[in-house]
Amino acid sequence: MTDRRFTGLQRQVLGLYRACLRSIRAKPEEARPSLFAFARSEFERNRNISPRDIQRIEHLLRHGRKLMELLKASEAKGVIFRSG
Repeated sequence: MTDRRFTGLQRQVLGLYRACLRSIRAKPEEARPSLFAFARSEFERNRNISPRDIQRIEHLLRHGRKLMELLKASEAKGVIFRSG
């Protein structure tokens, strides 16, 4: 097994992704597929950001944490996709 060391930001991003997946598992069964697809698409969409673009990564982390808090709300049953 490789001994890969992650930067602090990489650990934060991975932690946010895992927390999102855990939050989605707490949602009703019928809502999960769309929520998993949304989470994955958001992380994939931002996958190629340069590791040196720290301000953008930190901004996206803050935005992602806010979205996750909204997702954790018991009333949240799904997401609305926006283009742009």
